[in-house]
Amino acid sequence: MAEVRLLGAPEAWWGSTRLPLGTPKQQLVLAMLALHGGRVVTTDALVDELWPAQPPRSAVANVRTYAGNLRRAFERQAGPTITRLPGGYRIDLTDEQVDVPRFEHLVDAAATAWSRGAVESAAALLAQAERLWRGPLMAGLPAGPVLAARRAALDEQHLSAIELRARLELQLGRTRSAIAFLTDHVVAHPYREQAHALLTRARYADGDPAGALAAVRRAEAVLADQLGIEPGIELRTLHQALLDGEPIVTVPPAADAGAASAAGRTEPPAGTPASSNHLPRMVGDFVGRRELAERLIAEIAAADGRTSPVRVIDGMAGSGKTAFAVHLAYRLAGRYPYPTDRLAP
Repeated sequence: MAEVRLLGAPEAWWGSTRLPLGTPKQQLVLAMLALHGGRVVTTDALVDELWPAQPPRSAVANVRTYAGNLRRAFERQAGPTITRLPGGYRIDLTDEQVDVPRFEHLVDAAATAWSRGAVESAAALLAQAERLWRGPLMAGLPAGPVLAARRAALDEQHLSAIELRARLELQLGRTRSAIAFLTDHVVAHPYREQAHALLTRARYADGDPAGALAAVRRAEAVLADQLGIEPGIELRTLHQALLDGEPIVTVPPAADAGAASAAGRTEPPAGTPASSNHLPRMVGDFVGRRELAERLIAEIAAADGRTSPVRVIDGMAGSGKTAFAVHLAYRLAGRYPYPTDRLAP
C-alpha cells in the first residue's frame, strides 16, 4: 500500500520501497495532491501555490513537468497513480494513506473521547497521533498560501494536543510525566498560557506548592517582559490561590471536543464553553472547502487572545455558506465562553 508522509520532511513509500520525489517544487505538487484526498487540484491552484508572488511565464509548463515526473517515478515502482484531467491533476490516495488527515482525525477523536470521560482511550489515541508527528508540514520547504495555512493549523493542533496529553496525565495521576514534558513545552512555547497553567497545576498535584508558585511567576514574568501584557484570568486565579494557601483543582474541567484544535490561551470562566447545545444542527454530509476552513481556523488561532477576528462568508444562494459557517462554529466552539446569565436555570 502507498503511504505519503508530509509531517516533517516529505516522504512517499510503496510498501518498504521509498519513492523518489524530486525537486522541492515537485514535492510541493505532491503535497497539494495528497492533501486533497483523491480530488482534482487545478493547474491554477498549483501555480498559485508554487509561485504565490509572481509566477513565471513557464509556470503551467513547469507544473506539467513536475506532475509528469512524479507520475513516471511512481509508475516505475508501481506506486500511486497520478492522473492528468482537464484543468488539473488527481492522485489515487485516500486519507488513510496520508499522515496529515490521519493525525488530525486521531487528535480530534482523542479530544472527543476525553470530553466524554474516556481518559484511557483518549490517551491511546494521542499516543498514535504523536507517533505520526515527525515535524511541521513539509518541514524545510517554502509553502504557498494553502500549505502555509495548513501548516499553521497543524502546528496549533499539535501544541494543543500536547496540552491535552498533560490534562490526561494529570487525570491519571501521572504528575511526574506531565511535569517532564510540560517543562520542555513552556520553554519552547513560552507564550502559551494554558501550558503554564497546566505546569502550575502539575507541580501542585505533585506536592510542590513552592514549585507551582515559581511556575506561575515565571509565566507572568515572560508575558510582562516579552509581550508587555498581564496574564489571563486562569493564571491570575492560580497565583492568588497559591498565595492564599487555598486548594487548587488539579485537572481543569473537560472542554468541548474541538478544544484540541483551539489556541492555548485560556478563556475566562465568566461563562461556560459553548457547545453543540448552543449551535444549529451540524450538517452531516459537509464536504469540500477543507483548505479554506483550515486557513480561517489558523488565522483565528493566531489572534493574540485580546481581539475577536471577524471573517465574512460570501457567495451565491445555495452555495453552502450556512453549512460552512456551522462547520466552523462547531470546530471553534471551545474558544468562546457562553455567558452564564443566558443559561437556563
